[in-house]
Amino acid sequence: MSRAVLWPLVLLSAVLLALPITQPKPGLPQTLRADEPAYLLAAESLVQDGDLHCDTGDLKRLFDAYPYLPTENLILATTDGWHTIAFGKPYLYSLIAAPLVALWGPNGMVELNLLLVVLILWLGVLHLRRYNDDIRSALFATGFVLWSTVLPYAFWLHPEIFMMAGAAVALFLGIDVAAREHPGAQANAWVQIFAPALSGGALALAAYHKPVIALLGLPVLVALARLRRWRSAAGWLSGAALAGLLAIGGSYLLVGFATPYLGPERAGFVIESPYELPVVPSEMQPEQAERLGQRSAGWGWLFRMPEIEPAELAESLRDFLIGRHTGLVVYQPFALLCLLLFILHGRRSTIRWTLLAAIAGVALFFLLLIPFNWHGGGGFIGNRYIVIVYPAFLFLVTRIAPSAVTLFGWAAGSLVLGPLVLAPLGTLVPEPTLQAHARARAFQLFPSELSLRSFPGHHSIVISDVWWICRKDQVRPIDGTLLVQGADRSELWAQSAVPLDTWVFDLRTQAPHNTVTLSLGDDRQRVILEPGQPQRVILTPHKPSRLRSAWQADHRRRQDLFAYRLVVEISDGELPMWRGGSLADVYLGVMLSFRGSDPGAPDPAPHLEP
Repeated sequence: MSRAVLWPLVLLSAVLLALPITQPKPGLPQTLRADEPAYLLAAESLVQDGDLHCDTGDLKRLFDAYPYLPTENLILATTDGWHTIAFGKPYLYSLIAAPLVALWGPNGMVELNLLLVVLILWLGVLHLRRYNDDIRSALFATGFVLWSTVLPYAFWLHPEIFMMAGAAVALFLGIDVAAREHPGAQANAWVQIFAPALSGGALALAAYHKPVIALLGLPVLVALARLRRWRSAAGWLSGAALAGLLAIGGSYLLVGFATPYLGPERAGFVIESPYELPVVPSEMQPEQAERLGQRSAGWGWLFRMPEIEPAELAESLRDFLIGRHTGLVVYQPFALLCLLLFILHGRRSTIRWTLLAAIAGVALFFLLLIPFNWHGGGGFIGNRYIVIVYPAFLFLVTRIAPSAVTLFGWAAGSLVLGPLVLAPLGTLVPEPTLQAHARARAFQLFPSELSLRSFPGHHSIVISDVWWICRKDQVRPIDGTLLVQGADRSELWAQSAVPLDTWVFDLRTQAPHNTVTLSLGDDRQRVILEPGQPQRVILTPHKPSRLRSAWQADHRRRQDLFAYRLVVEISDGELPMWRGGSLADVYLGVMLSFRGSDPGAPDPAPHLEP
């Protein structure tokens, strides 16, 4: 590799590795996210206690690093009715992170993540150098890693980066080393035995956390079979089996079960004190014991029949690809470029078609089997489940031509993902969520995901038999009236069980000469409001924005829904004072009252007048 490329890569790697060491604790983030508590405490317990059992000493370490807010979701597991309590997440990531956690505490897990990010970057460059010059390879691989959710997830105490690295190592050693045609390969023990065994082992360790990632082994085995390297294929399978058995055996030694996903009872707990465990069997009420007595579903659910209709799958697939909060194209723009380059230059490769099928298989697994949670649950940035196979897209690429695709990827990534990549720990905004970056203007170009069961940072309320979804930082509902942020553009989604041809709204404001524009479907109206002078606006969209089918809240039956997108643009606002209290934290633009479809509906009582 030329020095002009080598040294920038070395310096970039050094910068990435130095980032987490100086992060103060206690500090940002103020509390743990998603499943982080179990992974962090498991690592610290291995360092301090040499086990994976949870006690008050573990909780004390939790509060030492994160004292400001309660921990919302510590996943614990048991096999004996909560008399002994273990951490309820797979332990491998915590075990590998333990030495760095011993040095730097929670920042040690971030350091491990960034070590693995650097590994993914270098493997990407080495793969692309087989087909391209050094500069093209380095620029594409660097953009692929940086302009994505890779860097934000590196700051999570979570195994996403660990699984990504396992996928990258498995594909590089399996396809670029073990299945590479070059002189002397048949007599080379590294190529014939050790590289494929390490490839299989790396993928098995990743699959211990998410079994579906094992699908990425198919293109490696196909590549070896096409070259008739049966010894290498046997080595790959042996490495995978050995690594899997070691992982399961280690779990049996530490906690007495193969994996938290099989056998034990699991539950999530809020931790509010470092001095008492969240569950004590002798003090449990009968209803609490019954709730906690539900055993893990095991892996049987992997083989159940999908419960999803074609229309629902199509909607989820659209959101999976271009959704504002989850879209693959939005959060991994280089994945789209990899697909394009594959079509241009690699479409005759059986190996890469198999790799693409494996990626699609992982995506369809989540879309079909957990249609209510295919994006990653309550804690996610982009799609937390598909990011684990993101490095596989890079191995679809051979030639990088035309060169302008790399420039396009860097430009698209910086314009869209800038708010996320430049603030991986989150931003201080009203109603902060992990998805606060999606409020940026570029993200508004992409559709909002109505296929998700719930929206983080959004209200979900019913007014006049219509289900309204709106951002908490822009809209505050009070007694059926929506207080909409001033000097802003707000998007609200209204879903009804029947089509509504007429929509009646009453508008009030406290700001003088306030211009309000309402857009609903193809109808758009603009009014000028004065304080104390309510106006009625009647909108008549010709058709709904979307037609969709969704589960009822009890998840027992489906219901057809007619979804309408309402955009409210307001020129001014005012800090309001109300009878009986203050809402000074709301820069109020307009009070929006939905009156159903009857233009003759009575004017509301003035209970919101100042």
